[in-house]
Amino acid sequence: EASAGLKAGGVLNVVRHVVEVEVPADSIPENLTVDITDAQIGDVVNISAVDLPKGVVPTIQDRDFTLLTIQAPGGGASEEEETEAPAADEVESINVKEDDAE
Repeated sequence: EASAGLKAGGVLNVVRHVVEVEVPADSIPENLTVDITDAQIGDVVNISAVDLPKGVVPTIQDRDFTLLTIQAPGGGASEEEETEAPAADEVESINVKEDDAE
């Protein structure tokens, strides 16, 4: 309710409902809290933006994975992100021989 992007009509898209973590057995958190108060339409919230409790480490460490996004209504891009489609003469074509297609 307090998210600027949601107030502006954006839609919350939860990409990852579950986050696997490594943590001492006596310190398992009941939940992780993600603050999206300042999130705007088009924003992406990755695991690095979350203040994890002491000793909690994500199992996935080789990338900064996405937890959620704030999408424009209808799933489209926000006005700033919209771009024109390339003209027909700007589109590259790929020729595939029937023998190569599977």
